[in-house]
Amino acid sequence: MAQKIWEDLFGARDGRSWSEASRQSPEKSYVYQMAAAALMGSILFEPGSSVSQVN
Repeated sequence: MAQKIWEDLFGARDGRSWSEASRQSPEKSYVYQMAAAALMGSILFEPGSSVSQVN
């Protein structure tokens, strides 16, 4: 799911592939959070927090 979101957001726009992005990049972290929200329904999180920090 995260890879698909990444491709939709960044792939067509600037050609960055999922495998080229650093796992620690802010963009990739945000995409992981969006994927978690998509898979779990709705989820509240603050930008910059990781999914594991969500209560």
